[in-house]
Amino acid sequence: MKKQVIALIAIVSALTLLMPGNLRAEVQNAFLYTNIGYSFSEYKGLVVDVGLDVMFSERFGGEIAIEYYLDPLSDLEKTFDADYKIIDMGLLGLYNIVTSEKFELFAKAGVHFTTIKAKKDIGGISAGVSTSDFGVGGGLGMRYGLSEKLKLNFGLDYKVLFSDETITWFKVSVGIAYSLKQNREY
Repeated sequence: MKKQVIALIAIVSALTLLMPGNLRAEVQNAFLYTNIGYSFSEYKGLVVDVGLDVMFSERFGGEIAIEYYLDPLSDLEKTFDADYKIIDMGLLGLYNIVTSEKFELFAKAGVHFTTIKAKKDIGGISAGVSTSDFGVGGGLGMRYGLSEKLKLNFGLDYKVLFSDETITWFKVSVGIAYSLKQNREY
């Protein structure tokens, strides 16, 4: 729990420092989004995420995201017969590569804080362990405008977690993004 609090403070502090003019920046646009996806490589399975993208200019922005991996270690569960869950919090910088009226292609990179929990019931008694580590990641995403406020979201992410062993995985996702900016033209 202590590592999670430290990570949350670090993420909020870093986002504040990234904002031009120390919170006096004019936000060009902001998107609240949710995605469902699939992770593969060392973590496998469904993932659900929610996040906030804030654009400080037409090209540059930042992202805060929380991801929840459902059954991420399904191959290991068969061996160890435990219930695994992963929660990942990330802080990323965004760069719009292509921007048009209805289409955006962007790159992102940053840091993430991942907590892995394993729980097993043994004779009616529940035992669990948890570990948390930092990592880096990046990816490509695109948004396609469905209306003035609603966009279809696509993403491909690559992540590296620095724990006792280095763990890597990919995530492919699709979802909906809602623009929080007023009076955006399409």
